[in-house]
Amino acid sequence: MRIKTRPDQPELLDQTQAAKLLGLEPNTLMAWRSRKLPGPAYIKVGGRVKYDVRDLLAYLESRKIRQAEAGA
Repeated sequence: MRIKTRPDQPELLDQTQAAKLLGLEPNTLMAWRSRKLPGPAYIKVGGRVKYDVRDLLAYLESRKIRQAEAGA
């Protein structure tokens, strides 16, 4: 269930939803967290892990590989 009370409130996804957005298996995100490997930022709410969509998109952008321009 998604509830947004303010326009500036982040949209939070659970691990399964976040993994789908990133094209990963949910266990991959869990492994990255438990092994303290680089990955997207997450939020702990009680015992649950949530991901802000903005952080996931920023993570994808940070992983972008840009080819060198021709002749450079």
